[in-house]
Amino acid sequence: MRYLKIVFLFIIFLSTGKAVLNAAVLTNQGNSLSNNLSTNALVFENEIDLQSADPDKNIVFDNYDEVVMQNFDKKNITQIKFIGNVRIRFDKNALKARTVIVTTSSNKVLEITAYEKVEFRYEGNIYLSDSLSFNPSTKKGVLKNVRSFLKEGASQAGPLSSSRGWYYHAKKVSLLSSDRIVLEKVYFTFTPAELPHYQFYSERLWYFKGEVIYALSDTYTVGQANFVWFPFFLEWEKFTGLKTSFGIEKRIGWYLMNSFSLKQDYGAYDFGLDVYERLGQYFTLNFNNSKPLGPFSAFNLAFQGANDTRVFHDSARDRYTQVVNVNGSNMIIQQLSWYYKTSATLDFKDSTFTFYWEDLNDPFFTSKYSQRRTKLDVIKEVIQPENNSFFSHDDTSPSVSSISRGFNFKQGTLDINGKLVLQRYENSAVSNSYLNDYYKFQVSEIQLPNISYSLGRKDLFKDLNYSVPVSKTLQISNKSYGLPMEEDVSNYVEMVSRENSPTNSSYWTNSENEFSTKNIENLSNSKIETPHPDFNPDASSTDTNFSLTSLPETRYSLITNQFTFYNFSSYISADVKYNSDEFVDTNMKPTSDSFSHNENASIGLDGLLINNLFSFNNSINYHNTKIWSTFSNVQYNNQLSSGYEINYQNSSGFNKSGALFTNTFWEINFPFSINNTYTYQLARTIYSYLPRQSSDSTSLAAGFNMFSQNLVYALSLSHSITYRLTNDIIDDYKDNMIARSFTAGTSLKIFWLSADTSFSLDVLETKSRPIYWSYDGFTNRLPSPNMRVNFTFQPPGELQPLPTISYVYDIIQKTNVSFDISSSYLVKSLYGFIFYKTEVLNFNSSLHWDFLNPRSTSFGITFSTTLWFDPYWKLTFSTGMRNTQIYRYFYENAAIFNEPYVEFWQNLKDSLNVFDYQGLKRGFFKVQAFHFDLTHYLNEWEMHMVFDLNRRVDNLKLISFWEPTIRIEFMLSGTQEQFPPFEKKFVPAQYQ
Repeated sequence: MRYLKIVFLFIIFLSTGKAVLNAAVLTNQGNSLSNNLSTNALVFENEIDLQSADPDKNIVFDNYDEVVMQNFDKKNITQIKFIGNVRIRFDKNALKARTVIVTTSSNKVLEITAYEKVEFRYEGNIYLSDSLSFNPSTKKGVLKNVRSFLKEGASQAGPLSSSRGWYYHAKKVSLLSSDRIVLEKVYFTFTPAELPHYQFYSERLWYFKGEVIYALSDTYTVGQANFVWFPFFLEWEKFTGLKTSFGIEKRIGWYLMNSFSLKQDYGAYDFGLDVYERLGQYFTLNFNNSKPLGPFSAFNLAFQGANDTRVFHDSARDRYTQVVNVNGSNMIIQQLSWYYKTSATLDFKDSTFTFYWEDLNDPFFTSKYSQRRTKLDVIKEVIQPENNSFFSHDDTSPSVSSISRGFNFKQGTLDINGKLVLQRYENSAVSNSYLNDYYKFQVSEIQLPNISYSLGRKDLFKDLNYSVPVSKTLQISNKSYGLPMEEDVSNYVEMVSRENSPTNSSYWTNSENEFSTKNIENLSNSKIETPHPDFNPDASSTDTNFSLTSLPETRYSLITNQFTFYNFSSYISADVKYNSDEFVDTNMKPTSDSFSHNENASIGLDGLLINNLFSFNNSINYHNTKIWSTFSNVQYNNQLSSGYEINYQNSSGFNKSGALFTNTFWEINFPFSINNTYTYQLARTIYSYLPRQSSDSTSLAAGFNMFSQNLVYALSLSHSITYRLTNDIIDDYKDNMIARSFTAGTSLKIFWLSADTSFSLDVLETKSRPIYWSYDGFTNRLPSPNMRVNFTFQPPGELQPLPTISYVYDIIQKTNVSFDISSSYLVKSLYGFIFYKTEVLNFNSSLHWDFLNPRSTSFGITFSTTLWFDPYWKLTFSTGMRNTQIYRYFYENAAIFNEPYVEFWQNLKDSLNVFDYQGLKRGFFKVQAFHFDLTHYLNEWEMHMVFDLNRRVDNLKLISFWEPTIRIEFMLSGTQEQFPPFEKKFVPAQYQ
């Protein structure tokens, strides 16, 4: 019977191209044998429909050429061998190979193995290999000689052509789970090519959740040569949160820095634990709450501690040493150092209380460990430790001079706070200045209490106005219509229905009563309420909002526009303050103090007239202050600044803007405003020896603009005057006028041309300095710089290379000031001219000519281009040249500055002759830099080889030199993610 059963099943498999293995029993799916796919195909030609079988219970075979079954009765094992273009799917995974063997036992699949041209689609990834062994129950397996692709993120989907990541070829791949694999003897590259230009090799690599966690024995290979090797690569933070940086710093030796972040629902912790060869061991802890902790709405703690070793800079060897000479003997000083700072806020029903506190025992070490690292830089810290130089520390002066402690209590507008300042002192009882006990912090300043209370602004009355309705505005969706007051709104409601009809879609735009949104914003006292569900067009209410249930998608509102004749408001405001500040010595004995209280009060009346055309603000302000001290040496000055003053202030203005030919190209706008501020000092006892004052300032702004801001004129004028309110002083002032000034400015723009000028004039007339209203008379009243007019010609950017020209002329001195001209030329996407593509060709030049100071005249040019040699190779090049000694080309400057004259053409020839070193030294046209960036694109990755040559000037050594830099990096296109770059600067040792 067993033999007949095997024969029967074998006949079934030969007659169908699709079968299901269910609990180790093969059953016919009832489908005929499909056409066999080519055994050389690397991917499935059609997507597999996994809905035809339960992937948790079945192994579905979609194609095969022949099948062989073998039983091992003694071990209760059955092997079914499918041969020839086998396609299988299970657990939403797909497998293709020339040979697939399914091993079962007791209705359970133990193992699936595959050989030759294996293509395994597992959890969204594709593995091409020579062989596969996989256990469906544990979801673990092993592949040999694998080619595949690591996506940038484990959950990222999409075809290979759009996914970002690494192609690799591994000797062995161990599948530990759906998101954890281990690769052995693996080569990574950024292209599926058989012979990549460069690749990355690792002896063993652990890949968890879309990130490389650990790689052992890693090598960069360029071409066929090993470029860079490093022992291992580690990213602990990816699964533990621990960030580690280790290496050798050339000044302090080796180090190991560890940082860890722990987030809880109530707050976040940040830990740090470092070990340094010469500095000692360091620990830090920071905590910030994210939600209230008991009565504390906020709680913060920052702690630093160290088993600290004092270090001292050896400038001769540029390193830090632990040995210091104390009283004739060499010793190493190691001690426990700490610093902490905490603050907390307690919230009560209607008040808050905040306190803060800090303390430390070593004023040196707080800055000593501030340069921590949380990311490993393999190049600097492992491969090139001689270039790893980030630590610096001043061992001669402490970094902390004072600390503070204090509190703040706030309830409404009442604020009470206090503060203690602790100053660093030297302890004379300790002779060794390098010990922590040598320094101590004691209270030096007490600010307690400081009290402030504000009454705020309280309205006596508000919006006392008289208005009359003048028009209505109907807002329908995003359209507005101005209506006379007598208009029946129901007519416009009917128009809404017509607009929603396709045959009358243009009805609204033809309405003569259409009103723009811009004009609505200028209407005064408009009111929009929540739409009412019912609308009665005969209602007598002046402010009516409505909606129609027949057109729920349309929003309606009706606004009554008011003309306001006047609007008045009045208010009072007040606040008081008390401050105390006391300085004490080390015995808490006061050395000086200062106390003060301040009271401020105001009463005001504001008004708007004729629909906001006129505005005015009136206020009477009272200020009183008292400053005193218990020390007699400051009492006199305190008395001078103690007292009260009462001021009256008025601010009024007129603002209007008219327009002609609105909403057309010919629209002309006429903005105009005039404002005045007047202040009168009613009473004054502060600095009583000074007279009371009054001041008045008036400003005016006017102009016009038209042709879409292409013709613009603006004028601004202001006049300020100050009087003293006394007649008892006889001095140089006339009529008690002590200050007077006049300021004017104007500008005109006509398309590309513009001109502007402004000046401020001192027009105060005194007995000894009368005003002479003549050109020469008032020129000496102009402060520096004098009256200058600026002319500018600036064409739009699309008209390049037309230059931008600026010219400045001094009207008073009747002389040229400066002249600037700049031009740029940009060409984009030029194909077929020598190179495959010229993406950018950019040229800029500028000349600044200073007529008043010839030595400031300069000329500069820059050039940059991006050239494509083919679709995969690109070169970006840029350079710049500058000449700051143009004045040397003129004979007259040789006599002025006592410098020899230089012939221009010869100097230009010397500057351009790169084969004549002495000529280059004589040339004034100095090249500032060369930048080359060669980029090679390989599918998702790109390689950058950057060479920079920068001109450096040392003003101390009075030398200039070239600093070459080379940089090689690999990165994902369009991102900043990259392998650690290689960078090297070739600065001569004598210039470092």
